[in-house]
Order: sequence, then C-alpha cells, then structure tokens
Amino acid sequence: MERPILNLRRILIPTDFSDISLDALEYGKVIARQAGSEEIILFHAVESFEYSSAITIEGQQAITEALQKGIQEKLEEIQKERLAGFKSRLIVQPGRLYRVLEKVIAEEGVGLVIMGTHGASSLIESPQRFFLGSNAYRTVMAAPCPVITIRERKDPIQFKNVVLPLDVTKETTQKVGIAIQWAKLFGSTIHAISVTSFLDEYLHDIYRLEWVLNQVVQEIREHGISVVTHVLRYERVANAVIEYARSVDADLIIIMTRQERRWNEMFVGSAARTVIERSPIPVMSVRPLPPALTKEEG
Repeated sequence: MERPILNLRRILIPTDFSDISLDALEYGKVIARQAGSEEIILFHAVESFEYSSAITIEGQQAITEALQKGIQEKLEEIQKERLAGFKSRLIVQPGRLYRVLEKVIAEEGVGLVIMGTHGASSLIESPQRFFLGSNAYRTVMAAPCPVITIRERKDPIQFKNVVLPLDVTKETTQKVGIAIQWAKLFGSTIHAISVTSFLDEYLHDIYRLEWVLNQVVQEIREHGISVVTHVLRYERVANAVIEYARSVDADLIIIMTRQERRWNEMFVGSAARTVIERSPIPVMSVRPLPPALTKEEG
C-alpha cells in the first residue's frame, strides 16, 4: 500500500503574532534545522471585516492599506529577529486561514504546516481577527499535507517520545511510514498504542488489532527504531491517548484524519478534534491517501 511521505523541504508557519504562534515558529526552526529544510514560510491570513457605514470608501481603503502595511512590517520584524540564519519568506493573503491554506500549500510546495491552536492578533487588537484556536481543526482538515498543532510549548523542544495510536482499519498504517521517518530524524522512541473499551472487545476484531500492532512493531524494529506497545482499556479514545502521552512525557502524537466514517475507526470527527484541540502535547495530523491511490501499488 502506498503511504504519505513526509517532505520537510519547505515548512509553512501561520502566525497571528500571538505568543503561541511564535512558539510554533520556534518548533519550526528546530525541525527545519534538523531536517535541513530549504525554506521557512511565515504566513498571515488577513480576514475581512465590516466597516461602519459612516466611513467613506476612501477611508475604508486607507484603513485597509494601513492594516496591510502594519502586518507586513510586523512580519519583517519577526523575520529579522527570529529567522536569522534561515532562508525564509513572508506571505500575506486575504481570507480565512483554512480557506486559503490549501491553495498556498499547493502553489508553494509546502510539505509541513506548524501552527499554534490559540491566539488573537496583538497587532490589530481585535477578537474578530482570530484564525488560530477554534479554526485549527478546520485548517487540519483543509491542508493536503501533515499539520502539527501546538497548544503549549515544551522546553527544550525535542521529539524523544512519539505516540502512534493505531486502530484496525487499513488506513491506520499509512502514518507508520511518517512516524519512522520522524523517529530516524530525531532519534525518537515510538509508542504504538491502541485503545479499546470493554464494549469494543465484544464488537471489534481484537485479534486483528493485535495483528496490526505486531506488524507495525516488526516494521519499526526493522528500521532500527526503539518501539514499545500498549493496548489501553478506556471509554474515551481521545482522552486515553492524551493521558498516555502525558504519562510517558511524549513530545508528539501522530494521528490520522479524514478517514471514511465506519464504526471501527478511531480518529474521525470528535475524537480527532478533541486530540487536536485539547492535547498539551504537539499533534501531527496526517491525511490518508485516497483509495484510488492506495490500490495502485497493491
């Protein structure tokens, strides 16, 4: 089966100038340095807003131009202060982040997005300028490449322990290749885990789950990577993954998004959203390849 490949040549980091978006930039620098990335793109999405009817068209245009100039100057300041020694570029586009991101990723050949999940723009000081936080899940679902979302910065920034949740679906193993790539790059230990409830053990194919875990462990070990496995009993999958990640002092959780909605899938809908929005540990969301592509190799 063909799998997604992690391409770290060009990394995009959305910013709204909040602390957490600047923390995401620091993560991006660590990853870019280790991976030898060609470029870091600092991106800002300018959302439209309504003007008072008392403001003339000329006045509206003047405000918009001043806003755009301020954004550009702030980005240039960040670039100068925080991206010295890195090849970097600034991109500003109008629109909601999750709506314009897919186009920018395709046009610029971006292989990884790293973004904070909370924050309002301190530049324009308006709650209407939020594009991180509640929009993080929409951004993850819109992006055609892997997205790392960050709620809290962990110092030092490292990736010693990576949590890899697995289920019984065919798509679940698509993220294994990316986990292996990542572990090789950072010398990580992979924690391959699965979560079942007592009811699941009656409804799901537990033997299939054990087989998947064994196959994944064998593949990871063949690459010379340290791996541990755990099967957890828990009623809420997302909470179990987050709690386990906390218990092993994990540095990254890798999940799969955009799977078909079947009864035996872990990371669809609310489970993926809960992990992305509540995990204090950075989360990498990987989008599975379409079925048409995965069948070609098989």
